Amino acid sequence: MDEADRELLRKNHIKLKAALKPAILDVLEYLQSNGIITEPMRERVEYESRVPGDQASKLLHLITTRGKRGFPGLYDAALASNLFDAADILKPECAPHEPAYTAMSRSESSSNSMLELDDLSEDEDLPDIWPLINTENIEQKVRVKSLNDSSKPERLQKKYEHACSPKGQKEIYLLEHKIRGLCLIISNEKFEHLEDRSGTEKDFNDLNMLFVGLGFDVLRFKDKSSNKMEEILRTKVLEANHSNSDCFVLILLSHGENGVVFGTDGKYVNDQPTNCLHVEEIREKVCGVSSLMEKPKLFFLQACRGKRKDKGHTYDGSSYNYHHRFVGRVGELAQVVER
Repeated sequence: MDEADRELLRKNHIKLKAALKPAILDVLEYLQSNGIITEPMRERVEYESRVPGDQASKLLHLITTRGKRGFPGLYDAALASNLFDAADILKPECAPHEPAYTAMSRSESSSNSMLELDDLSEDEDLPDIWPLINTENIEQKVRVKSLNDSSKPERLQKKYEHACSPKGQKEIYLLEHKIRGLCLIISNEKFEHLEDRSGTEKDFNDLNMLFVGLGFDVLRFKDKSSNKMEEILRTKVLEANHSNSDCFVLILLSHGENGVVFGTDGKYVNDQPTNCLHVEEIREKVCGVSSLMEKPKLFFLQACRGKRKDKGHTYDGSSYNYHHRFVGRVGELAQVVER
């Protein structure tokens, strides 16, 4: 490697590390496919640490050992991965590398910023259907950060700023697979001993559409007994291999009591809930799955508490008067992303 290029990498190590992080795996793939690094080298960088910043740092050290092709190869990889900030650092004489259409749209945005609100149509340019039909062809990297206690806007803003800092970047999960992971939805509408939950079908379908659009592999089940629910959780989640997943989502829609969710055979015996699943046990078992370690695990539950039945409502848009109640610690669980 040319000494001037080596010195540029040394002086800009911290900046390059931050600039390469968002798509470090794409950079590694490009370098390997073009013969600049070997497969063992790529695996060593990728698997010795799951933190993108550490991976970028290791790559910057490695690239200095790859001879004359190392520096231009890294530059080409940055361009191929749309890491234009990194490309600007590597070849400042060619900056800016930002695509013309991005700069144009930004300029247009500035020039239009003074438009009166009355000039803008509320529904202008909005898609008629969501998710878009071709979402299965979209590959997009997403970063997920747990934000607790975000009821105050200024506190949320501080957490967002921290998440964008170098230290905060290490606390963010990188979702990089085309299929984000499994989203398991179980919805119970018809019950043997309890009132039926009319209206849950709409939630069931809307949730499916949402998580398919977000890139999840959605498995849906309807009207399952407590034993069948446990079997589904065991075979589809606890015994499954989630190595090629970045995240896991569990959604249960049913009747419930404090801390439990009923199957379709759920009932009360001597005023105690039976034929039900315990929320805390589900959480502990899912969090114990080895292939889900250090990955976000999200739990969403909709159910009534005690003996108050959540009947649900079907509405035509003229009136919207239903509410959701959550079982036990669900309000907390739905916001907590556990390692």
